[in-house]
Amino acid sequence: TTEIYTLSLHDALPIYECRLANENKTVRQVLVECTKPGRRSGAIMLVDAEGRLIGITTAIAVSDIGPEGLGFAIPIDLAVGVAQDLIESGTVDHALLGVGVDTAWAQEGDAEYPVGLIVSDISGDSAYEASGGPVNDVIVEFEGMQITTRDQLLSQLRRHRAGDVVEVRILRADDSQTLQIELGSLSG
Repeated sequence: TTEIYTLSLHDALPIYECRLANENKTVRQVLVECTKPGRRSGAIMLVDAEGRLIGITTAIAVSDIGPEGLGFAIPIDLAVGVAQDLIESGTVDHALLGVGVDTAWAQEGDAEYPVGLIVSDISGDSAYEASGGPVNDVIVEFEGMQITTRDQLLSQLRRHRAGDVVEVRILRADDSQTLQIELGSLSG
């Protein structure tokens, strides 16, 4: 059921119950300020049911007729890290693994399914290569999270900062190994 709380001078807003993928829990989230066609209202914040800031909207969906009222938020821990970098140095250092990847597939009978990401390319300043990782390894876990898509890997990378040391489990010639990788820096 949807409850209505007044949290903004502009709108009474519903609390949405969202089931998290790969987790057995529900998160209650509130959009504090709606993006409406023809109205520019500055930063949009996402808070949980207790009023804690959990995200900042950074983009809105747009179609041929204009903004759709659908915002996309970054987690607050990422927003805080970006703000700290900007305050301290004027630039943002994003964590960099330094690899190009493609989906690695397995087959069982007639069914194919993704099992990880095969390293298809290594950049010149690759943190992955510096930690002993060559082309053709298959990345299957990043910090204990199973990885089968680029989006999952990117999401995990965004939770870290340049210089963090992370555990990446890979498959190499049918052998499972765990690499300790100090993430590189991509300034932006």
